[in-house]
Amino acid sequence: MRSLVISSLLVVLFSASTSCAQRPKREPEQSVEVRVTDFVGAPVGGASLAFGTREVASTAADGVATLTLTGRDGDLVALEVRCPAGYAPPAEPVLVRWLAADGGGGTASHAARCRKLRHRLVVLVRAEGGPNLPILRLGRVVGTTDADGVASLMFDLDLDERVELTLSTASLEKQKLTPRDPTAVLEVKDDDDIKLFDVKLARPKPLPKRGFARRAGPVAM
Repeated sequence: MRSLVISSLLVVLFSASTSCAQRPKREPEQSVEVRVTDFVGAPVGGASLAFGTREVASTAADGVATLTLTGRDGDLVALEVRCPAGYAPPAEPVLVRWLAADGGGGTASHAARCRKLRHRLVVLVRAEGGPNLPILRLGRVVGTTDADGVASLMFDLDLDERVELTLSTASLEKQKLTPRDPTAVLEVKDDDDIKLFDVKLARPKPLPKRGFARRAGPVAM
């Protein structure tokens, strides 16, 4: 009877050891944080991270997404950053290299940037000596200076779009003010911006009068 019990125990132990040997070893996990901002550092919420065709995380309002990866030492994971509407995605994915040294509960941090596709440009016009003058863009009046020669304009622009403004001085032609129809070319790059179109209109200075030079020497009789 005793030998039967021992034999049964050996069978159980053998079965347990065989089961453990066949069970795949669980790969360690690594926490990854990806912070997505625009080109001036403002957080971008609603951006998603994709691995292959599957979205694995998305950024909160603070621009941060956290996910957990499993892998082995040296594995390289490419996360595609999909930016929300109104932004262009980065050209390259976020590359996360799994390192055994980081598998002890630490968080690997990575950064990505989405570029805004539209920007707001505010133009402050200051035309000294130019009251009530029309401001033209592409031949069309978009504003007029006030009695002090001041105006403010606002434009919503596509990425790298430029604004060319002309201050029409046709109504002051009789005053012969210069410069005539001054122009400014303004653009924004990666953020909303405020630009100054500053010009001083003035009459040309009169040329100094020339007198007749008196010839020195004896006067002929």
